Amino acid sequence: MRTFLLCAFLMIILYPVGIDLYLVAVPRIAESLQANEAQIHTAFSIYLFGMAATVLLGGMIADRYGRRPVVLGGAIIFLAASLVAAHSADVTQFYLGRFW
Repeated sequence: MRTFLLCAFLMIILYPVGIDLYLVAVPRIAESLQANEAQIHTAFSIYLFGMAATVLLGGMIADRYGRRPVVLGGAIIFLAASLVAAHSADVTQFYLGRFW
């Protein structure tokens, strides 16, 4: 039971950690993508929109197939999206990575 609670806690804090790490890195992200701060702050709104949309979708899928596949699939998508955002060459790719 402790392992389950630890894993659940770690999965829940993925979103807040994604926000906190992002806010610290805004100036360097803008510099590396050659974007202005307004474009980078738009990515924050896109991240929140993606989070809200996927929570609703994840809930519906979890009701049908169970929590475990949703949690594992969500973690894989989060990892892949983070890699897309980290290796993006322009703001559009960065937006895509931040949404997913």
